[in-house]
Amino acid sequence: MPSSASPQAFGSIDINPGLGSDTFLPDLPHDSLLPGHPRDTLIFEPLDRKGTVGTPSGAVAVSETGAATYTLDIEAPDGGALTPHIALAYDSQQGGYGLAGYGIGLTGFSAITRGGSDLFHDGAQRGVSHTAADNLFLDGKRLVFVSGT
Repeated sequence: MPSSASPQAFGSIDINPGLGSDTFLPDLPHDSLLPGHPRDTLIFEPLDRKGTVGTPSGAVAVSETGAATYTLDIEAPDGGALTPHIALAYDSQQGGYGLAGYGIGLTGFSAITRGGSDLFHDGAQRGVSHTAADNLFLDGKRLVFVSGT
């Protein structure tokens, strides 16, 4: 080992190893803070340890048909009169994958979708044809056409 490396035993690092330099950078302890170091300043407020942290506002229930349901509210920014009420909703009888996983859907949004005809309502069974003959549904509930509107 070169003679210039011998001071490392005393807590210094040779910044020009092998060149015979006498310039050394002191080995600082890990917990020391240099002036102007980013850890010198507190960049956020201390936590309020009196409040409840990490507790979701959800509701567990059993539907009339025996399905286990769970609704987990999602906080949304205040929009005055237009503040959305969004939630993740699990239904054990939903089956299939929803927007957020198996049996889990996202609530708080309205959607108009197309649907086919059935024997009970229309007297014939027919799938979706993407024409004016399709039935329309608002949030899964059938819309009824009233003439003149």
